[in-house]
Amino acid sequence: MKIYTKRGDRGKTDVLGKRIGKDSDLVEVLGSIDEAVSAIGLAKLKAPSEEKEILRLIQEDLMGIAGALVCCAQEIKTERVVWLEETIDKYCATQEVVAGFVLPGSDEYSGFLHLSRTIVRRAERQTVKLKPKNQAVLKYINRLSDLLFVIASNTNERS
Repeated sequence: MKIYTKRGDRGKTDVLGKRIGKDSDLVEVLGSIDEAVSAIGLAKLKAPSEEKEILRLIQEDLMGIAGALVCCAQEIKTERVVWLEETIDKYCATQEVVAGFVLPGSDEYSGFLHLSRTIVRRAERQTVKLKPKNQAVLKYINRLSDLLFVIASNTNERS
């Protein structure tokens, strides 16, 4: 089986049976979400065991968001936003949150988390352009970057 089809050689791709430009806003945000899922996967390799599950759930949520942006796939639910907020609150209850800018990279894990956070921020900016009907999508992506920041800060404190 060949992996390449040559159908994308002219700058178009298939999304739900329609040919759209690879430079479209939708393809841009899907690419950023894909990057975020991969970067979070790198972070997960270095994560302490108690955080691996959090990162895995986030990866699944992001895949669901990508599907929701494409069509009628499972929408992200408000409960997932609440879960992010509760998780952020748990981390904030046990640490002092850094106000202002931080220099990422005190260790590999926090560096991967910060990389993931910046990719998620880009995905958020791109998603705003799409004006998704489900506002939970934007809320989730916004809270996600906050959670990644808080976990990275917690990691910096531990090291």
